[in-house]
Amino acid sequence: DMKEKRKSAIRKFDEAHADAELANPITARTQVDSKLDAMLLDTVELEHILASYDGESVDGTFGDYLELMIQFGYVVLFAVAFPAAPLLAYFCNVVEMRVDREKILNVVRRPTPKGAKTIGIWYFILEFTVVVSLFSNIGTIFFTTTLFPHEKRLNYFVLSVVIMLLVKVILSSMIPDAQTKFRNLLRRHDHIVD
Repeated sequence: DMKEKRKSAIRKFDEAHADAELANPITARTQVDSKLDAMLLDTVELEHILASYDGESVDGTFGDYLELMIQFGYVVLFAVAFPAAPLLAYFCNVVEMRVDREKILNVVRRPTPKGAKTIGIWYFILEFTVVVSLFSNIGTIFFTTTLFPHEKRLNYFVLSVVIMLLVKVILSSMIPDAQTKFRNLLRRHDHIVD
C-alpha cells in the first residue's frame, strides 16, 4: 500500500514537472518545487499514521535483539545434537533481514536513532550463553555416547570443560573486541571532544 502511494507520488511529480515545463519554462521550477513539497508532506503524513517501531504492536529493537539471542542460544547450546542448526540459522537470518527491511520501510514509522557505545546487557547474555553451551555440548558428548568408560565419564567431562574454558579465555584475550582502526578513531574522537 505504501509502495503504491510512493509510486503514485513520483508519477504525480513527473507529470507536474512536464506540465509546468510546457506551460512556462521560466516559472516551472517554482511550481514543481511547491508541488513536490505538497507530495512530500503527504508522504510524511502517511508515515506518521503508521505504528511506532518501538510501540505496542511492533516489538522494535528489544524484540529484534531478543529474537537473535534466542536463535543464538539454540544454535550454540545444541550444536552437537543438531549440527545443521548454524546453516538453518543463516538462512533464517537472510529471510529475517528481508522481513525487517519491509517492516522498517513500509509497516512502521522510521525508528528514532539512539546512540550507544555497546550492545549493553546483551553482551553478558552472549558470554553466559557461550559458557553454558560448553557444559551442554561437552555433557552431550560424554554422557550420551559409549566412547568413554562409564566410571571415568565425569572425570573426562570436568577435564574437557576446564580445557575449553581456558581456550575460550585465551582466545577472548587474544582477539580484540574492536578493530584497531575503529579503536583509534574512537580515541581521536574522545581527544577532540575533551
